[in-house]
Amino acid sequence: MNHKTDLQRENNLELKYGFQFTDLFNSQKLKELADTFYNYYEKESPAEYAEFAKYRDTKGAGFEETAVSNILISSARHLEKFLGDFFGISGELDGLKKEVDYERVLLNVKKDFFQKRVFKKFRSAGTIQASYDELNSKVSVIKKVLFSSLKWSEDEERSTAVMIDEFLELEKDYKTLIDAVKTEFNLPESSGNKANEFKNKLFSSPEAKFLFEKFPFSESDKDNFNYELIKKVLELFEHWCIRRAFDKKAKIEVKHWILYKIPLDLNYFDLVHNKEIDVEIPQRMFGKDESLRRRDGFKLTDERYNEREVMSEVEYCVFCHERKKDSCSKGLFEKDGKVKKNPLGIKLNGCPLDEKISEMHYLKNEGHTLGALAAVMVDNPMCPGTGHRICNDCMKACIYQKQEPVNIPQIETKVLTEVLNLTYGFEIYSLLTRWNPLNVKRPYALPYNGKNVLVVGLGPAGYTLSQYLLNEGFGVVGVDGLKIEHVHKDITGYKDEKGK
Repeated sequence: MNHKTDLQRENNLELKYGFQFTDLFNSQKLKELADTFYNYYEKESPAEYAEFAKYRDTKGAGFEETAVSNILISSARHLEKFLGDFFGISGELDGLKKEVDYERVLLNVKKDFFQKRVFKKFRSAGTIQASYDELNSKVSVIKKVLFSSLKWSEDEERSTAVMIDEFLELEKDYKTLIDAVKTEFNLPESSGNKANEFKNKLFSSPEAKFLFEKFPFSESDKDNFNYELIKKVLELFEHWCIRRAFDKKAKIEVKHWILYKIPLDLNYFDLVHNKEIDVEIPQRMFGKDESLRRRDGFKLTDERYNEREVMSEVEYCVFCHERKKDSCSKGLFEKDGKVKKNPLGIKLNGCPLDEKISEMHYLKNEGHTLGALAAVMVDNPMCPGTGHRICNDCMKACIYQKQEPVNIPQIETKVLTEVLNLTYGFEIYSLLTRWNPLNVKRPYALPYNGKNVLVVGLGPAGYTLSQYLLNEGFGVVGVDGLKIEHVHKDITGYKDEKGK
């Protein structure tokens, strides 16, 4: 988008409640905007607002950690809704929630089927007699007979998850029905209808006869018949999935599927997997071919996680803030209060900014991406300077110390970029750097106090200090030793006296 379009967009920006775009840079107007949010919040949820108001008025003093987390999470939901209404992008925020919901079935199947059944039951494919090709041909019959409407060519991973999930839900209901000896349980009509539909379609297909070989129940015993069929199909899925993980050709197809991403055990003395290329010079080593990324000039070679990969990491997080165990943020400590060290001797201090990491994950898991960013920016307003290419102290101190940690920086990067990609996303981020009601210690920038500060060095510490000083009312001038070229007029819109 060119600068003229940016300027036009801001000039045409119609904010709610009588605010203009220029008001977002005026301290008095920011105070009015905070009061507007407080009134909005109180009308939306009087009980939650009452707790927030106590927290705000005391600036958090005397509040237990878990109580603070709960207040921030509930308030972030309302702040997201308010900003969506304020900027007129509520529909886009709903779209972000739908993207999260779209991935939900994969997360459930990964946890309930792949982790608890497939990889827990089978350490290898050696115990399964049938080959992958044989199993795949049988599963293909089920796909064709029952799930031909799914988008197999567009998104095979999600289609696979939907197919398995259908049978997992039926198994749960029928297992409850069969096991209900002392309790009364009525099979949901939807489950009964779907099970009968599946049975009839499979039973009438000549290709699916293998499912009914040596079948222990007759059709007259409807419930047991359906339950046995469901179990048999799920067993086929188990064998098919584990075989696929080890088949030379098929495993390449699922290499990047989150369904097959299982956290590996950590070997602190082999974190970077190298191969020896000269036995005479053991110090001469090379990274493994599968991890090689060739650099093309100064272009980035890393790939950001997509929504599916990020949600897999969010699902992996156990939301430790609920038990005051969020070491990613606060660090890990010995019983005597000293900071723990990992086997490499690195101190596990956690995030140096005390960022609300677990709370961010919790909100992202609900689909409240903007709310998650607002929670992050309470402690890390300059979050574009962190993220997946910059720091990983949080990962080092993750509660998972014996296996791969949650990839927190990738989640933070995704939360930020999803907001920036919204209409007025940059304007929203910019606003949150000087106005954030979740930050009760400084909810909005103060007016200029007449004092100026020179900040020398504009690395992460310098530009972060500048942001804090500006919000405290100081005038700030920043200088850096790096030669900074003039920004092109197409970006700044600046013209000299001659109009050039």
